[in-house]
Amino acid sequence: IDEDDEEISEYIERSNDEAKSKVKRVYSGKKRQVKKKGKKNVVEVAKDYVEDNKLRVLWSIFGVLVIILIIALIVTNVSNEDKDETSEDSSQEITSDITGETEDETEVNPIDLLVAEKEDSPILELVKNYYNAMFIQADLEELAKYIDSMDNVVLDDTAKNIHKYIEEINNFTCYVLESSKENYYMVNIVLNYKPKGVDATCPDLNKLIIVKTDSGKYLVHNEIKDEPIYYASITDKEATIQLSSLVAEQAQTAISNNEDLMIMYNILKKPADSE
Repeated sequence: IDEDDEEISEYIERSNDEAKSKVKRVYSGKKRQVKKKGKKNVVEVAKDYVEDNKLRVLWSIFGVLVIILIIALIVTNVSNEDKDETSEDSSQEITSDITGETEDETEVNPIDLLVAEKEDSPILELVKNYYNAMFIQADLEELAKYIDSMDNVVLDDTAKNIHKYIEEINNFTCYVLESSKENYYMVNIVLNYKPKGVDATCPDLNKLIIVKTDSGKYLVHNEIKDEPIYYASITDKEATIQLSSLVAEQAQTAISNNEDLMIMYNILKKPADSE
């Protein structure tokens, strides 16, 4: 081939240009393919991460499930406790409705319900005057001012002994309770006896029935001429029993600590005529 021939030379040049162009197109196509392969969307990235970290992903899922299970158990347990408390409260309310008592009422100590009369109480003043007339003065005429009836009222052995050996009766505390009869009151009286010649006192508990007259005056009721009158409630009776036990313990302590007081206490228990 004669390369100096112009036609042949042009043909060779065109062939070289076409070859170069084709090579460039092929190279550019492959370059674009390489770039496309290097770019991945979110889904492909996630798939690749899961594929590479299967064990770690499984443990993460397991941990989340365990946490959800624990929360579910806690919620269920709290719900059951609330149901139990509600059921218990309902049972207590039903029991209270049946018995007519509340939990607070069953826990109250009867003696704690006693309320002492104030210093200006007419009942307290009446009790002081009655004991002074009956035991300190031993004066039936004076006593008649404070009692609703003198029928069969006499100075018995107890009254005579107290008048003979007791110098003073003091420290009166009165607890007024309702009775089974209207305008009649059961009065628990805590007081102290001071024997003559003894520098000590001994507590005692006595009971009187006080009546309120139509004029509003209070008098000691003569129980001899009337039918028995009782405490209005069992609670009041139990409170009186507890108070009696408490005062008896205090009296025993007092006489145990004082020999003269013990001698006087034993004398007061004897009939007056035996002295």
